[in-house]
Amino acid sequence: MIAPPQAILLELTYRCPLQCPYCSNPTQLLKKSDELPASDWMRVIQEAAQIPIQQLHFSGGEPLLYPELISLLQKASEHGIYSNLITSGIQLNQAMAKDLKKSGVKHVQISIQGPSADYNLLLSGYKKAFEHKEQAVAALLSENIALTVNWVMCQQNIAELPQVIELVRQWGAHRLELAMTQYHGWAFLNRHALHPTIEQIEHAESIINKAQIALRGKLVIDYVPSDYTIGFPKPCMGGWGKKLMVINPAGYALPCHSAKSLPLDFERITDKSLMDIWINSSAFNQYRGTDWMPSPCNTCPKKTQDWAGCRCQSFALTGDAGLTDPACQYSPHHTLIEDKTKSTGLRLIFRK
Repeated sequence: MIAPPQAILLELTYRCPLQCPYCSNPTQLLKKSDELPASDWMRVIQEAAQIPIQQLHFSGGEPLLYPELISLLQKASEHGIYSNLITSGIQLNQAMAKDLKKSGVKHVQISIQGPSADYNLLLSGYKKAFEHKEQAVAALLSENIALTVNWVMCQQNIAELPQVIELVRQWGAHRLELAMTQYHGWAFLNRHALHPTIEQIEHAESIINKAQIALRGKLVIDYVPSDYTIGFPKPCMGGWGKKLMVINPAGYALPCHSAKSLPLDFERITDKSLMDIWINSSAFNQYRGTDWMPSPCNTCPKKTQDWAGCRCQSFALTGDAGLTDPACQYSPHHTLIEDKTKSTGLRLIFRK
């Protein structure tokens, strides 16, 4: 029997005021006119409550650009669903924070590009990004909304790690997520320019380990490494079609946010119920479980831990989503994870 999903990620829009070169959104974005109307999202939330879903994550692009966001958050709250908002923080002022508090949102994640305006401009293309993010953090904390600050590390900003930790501590946030760039979408196009050197990564991990100990009880620090360098792939969303469903702005139900890049037949929530898609969709069943796995995954003792890695990464690097993730050191295609230690000074590609 297939267990229901534990969480659903609602990607309300791909529109975003920022142009981050490490963004994992698709390189081919959707027009506003092709986005799902609020009535469809309301029905999704209703169905999610009936499953029942433990968590709903509201994301984008920038979900604050979706006009009915507050109404959708309120709908989730009315059904007793834990809701999490993932945002850049642009335009999240005191008035918006008050609206978010009234909506019943349980948690907000705000991303930053660095500890100063210079880094936010360099890696977002938005002149006042840092100012907006500081304002957003202060507004959310004043409304006593649970907050995580997320910082994506790359070659261009990783040297600022101590300054970022200190900045978030001074802001008064209680959780910091430090994530190496994950190479999907725009980040995949920029992977040679973005990936830090091995020495930079090792130095950063040393700083993180010390900070986690020194700030215990004051600031929770989570670390998400890049599986390009750890020798083993991270599990694909806890297993393909096992825990998470993603619904993109056009209404396609996906096992992960990058899955639409794969040559599979995904179904829309406007045509079928969430559970019908979850249980019966050929796309969700394509890589579910372990029976599909190739060698060496099918005999690996870690196969129910890493689930053969990321299907989207396998496809992006090899052209075949059914192969062992090349991030695994035992993959026949591991050499496709190129040595990034000399990829310095390369030009970044920004979204138009």
